[in-house]
Amino acid sequence: RLEGFRAAGFRFFPDHHRYTQSDIDALEKEAGRLGARSLLTTAKDAVKLTGLRIALPVFVAESEAVIDDEETYIGLITGRWETGG
Repeated sequence: RLEGFRAAGFRFFPDHHRYTQSDIDALEKEAGRLGARSLLTTAKDAVKLTGLRIALPVFVAESEAVIDDEETYIGLITGRWETGG
């Protein structure tokens, strides 16, 4: 549950997907079948919906990465992380 939202269904697209009007039409048809009253997307994908006709309200979920242990994180991405015993 996300701040008052209840998910009626999920639809995943590959990374870097270029959304078409057919994609939106299919999403809205499925949303109607499931009783959904809105769509939820990521901020990254929201910018790709510009110019498409969408009848349902679209909410954008934004996220922020928080790194608690910067040293371990840097080690993981540079390959210099070692497990302690």
